[in-house]
Amino acid sequence: MLRSCISNYKIPKVVIIRSIPFTLVCRFVQCIILLYGILYLIFTYPTWYQEVNESIASTVIANIKGIYYNPIEQNQSLIIDNADYIVPSQEKDALFLMTNSIQTVQEYKRCSESFRARQGMCVNDSQCQLKMSLPSNNGKWTGRCLKEIGRCELEGWCPVPDDYITPTPSRDALNFSLFIKNFIEFKRFNLIKTNSATNSSYLKVCNYDPIKDKTCPIFRLGTLLDMVEPDLHEQMNMLTYGGVILINIHWTCNLDRSLDQCIPHYSFRRLDPPFKQAKYLFGYNFRFASHWKHENRSFRTLTKAYGIRFIFSVSGNAARFNLIVLIFNIGLLIGAICLITFIFDIIGLHIYCHSAVDRPQKSQDVVEESKRNNEQAQLTE
Repeated sequence: MLRSCISNYKIPKVVIIRSIPFTLVCRFVQCIILLYGILYLIFTYPTWYQEVNESIASTVIANIKGIYYNPIEQNQSLIIDNADYIVPSQEKDALFLMTNSIQTVQEYKRCSESFRARQGMCVNDSQCQLKMSLPSNNGKWTGRCLKEIGRCELEGWCPVPDDYITPTPSRDALNFSLFIKNFIEFKRFNLIKTNSATNSSYLKVCNYDPIKDKTCPIFRLGTLLDMVEPDLHEQMNMLTYGGVILINIHWTCNLDRSLDQCIPHYSFRRLDPPFKQAKYLFGYNFRFASHWKHENRSFRTLTKAYGIRFIFSVSGNAARFNLIVLIFNIGLLIGAICLITFIFDIIGLHIYCHSAVDRPQKSQDVVEESKRNNEQAQLTE
């Protein structure tokens, strides 16, 4: 084998197979492969001549503006602004809007266990001493039974909050405005962009609309709810008990065109299950407390917050013309056509009906042929 590789040099030889059916089938398959490759590159893989970078660095800054009136007493209301209903004030790629709440003013002292806690029922002190370490207790039980009300005594924050009755939220929250500022960078192409228009007058009057104004970064809460949940009853439940909305910001930047066309596309989706499907643990809520002291006595305001949690996701890609990518993709197309030709060569020489005649014509030893010609010439002489 090694000797033949060193001493023998091979030159391709063309064998013509004169068969109309065989030739038509071969040309038809080659045309199909060529047409499929061109259509795939143009329509399915539009960046076939470009270098694509999907490594995007981004940050999202979101803010909500608006006020609503929370009735507290007869003919009186409390004005709630964004300092009250955005809890916490800063999150990474997320924002929580409190649309409903239950507040309980508590003092650290001794009181009875909640009447809704079945484990708190008692008739004597021994029953309270057996249940002192239950994780569902609302405080540290003292082991004493308050026989006049039939409840175990606890030491902790009193009174125990009763958050089983959820108040009706204000529909003023539907008119809140959510402003999303997104900064991105494609480091490979040294491109930095933001979704905020340089024209400040445009931001003062624009409002996102999925048909009329798709580029405005200011969103009305009512419009977002209409897009993620058309059912009005479900919308009211989201305001009452909370929910989770995913906002995806997708950038598609063709750097061979004007950068003005490098704009984000917004999509919205509700992540929490509908209330008609979720029987337990529906909505979105959590508790937080603010503490203070008065006359050496400890107090706190416990707030159970219901609201909508916005989660921001940023994706995208940038593309620019690259000669190497262009040559590579054209080479793949040519390689596919050559592969088909090679397959038909094998079929023609080994499977086709005339292959026994055609196969010996494909390979010819020049030295042996020259010897045979010389021998024939000598015999002729």
